[in-house]
Amino acid sequence: MCYTVVMEWIVVAVICGLIGAPIGKAFDRLWFGIVLGALFGPVGWLTVLIVGMLSERDRRGAVALGPVRAPCPMCLEPVVKGAKICPHCRSAIEWPKEPRRVVKLGGVVIKRRRLVIRPKR
Repeated sequence: MCYTVVMEWIVVAVICGLIGAPIGKAFDRLWFGIVLGALFGPVGWLTVLIVGMLSERDRRGAVALGPVRAPCPMCLEPVVKGAKICPHCRSAIEWPKEPRRVVKLGGVVIKRRRLVIRPKR
């Protein structure tokens, strides 16, 4: 009797692991899906699904934590924006100035995040 119960649990764990495999593979976590599926069944499947969706969202919406980089105009290697000399080709870099943003709304003129109110003429 004990042998059949153990075999049933092993068969159920293998089936749950096989069901968790495609869920884990969808998020590049195949073994994670197999192990959690085999150990925890449907709770493991949900865990793999939620962790995979969160990591995918983080991967797509990742923000660069380092300095802003732009390609060098001469060698096209990434350079820290605002650098005077490219560390790769040693050429002098002159960055174009950002255009001034002017928005006119009736008598209100907005320049560079500053609000200037002028009377209408």
